[in-house]
Amino acid sequence: MDIRSRIAILLMPLFLLSVVWFSVPLSAADPVCKHPPGGTVCVKSRVHIRYLSRRDRFRGFLVSDSNKRTCQRDRIVSVRRVRNGHGVTVTTAVTDKNGHWRSEIASYPTGHYFAVALKETHSSGVDRRVICLRARSRTISVQRR
Repeated sequence: MDIRSRIAILLMPLFLLSVVWFSVPLSAADPVCKHPPGGTVCVKSRVHIRYLSRRDRFRGFLVSDSNKRTCQRDRIVSVRRVRNGHGVTVTTAVTDKNGHWRSEIASYPTGHYFAVALKETHSSGVDRRVICLRARSRTISVQRR
């Protein structure tokens, strides 16, 4: 078996997982968002990840639909390493008021990483809720020198 066949076999589970992951709409993860009660707003977000090789750190930003600052600031973002088809959290960060985040821990091993912004619910008033849905970034590859 040549090297290309071995790589294809190793990457097939990751490919199938990504097909299933991206075929499910974000709102399907939260049943409240399918039929939100009055005063409830569900906001989709997108999280981006980047690896800085000179500083050996991750950084990124979070963007929310309709520019809801409520869903951009103070969100918890976890950076996860792909291990055996699952994401193992290696570090967490909190976004600033503009949605930017960066990891504080350095020295990551070679591998594949992605970022996840966890779901949060904010209440403002008696009948007003904002649900910030979970977001996942693309997977990036980190190569150590």
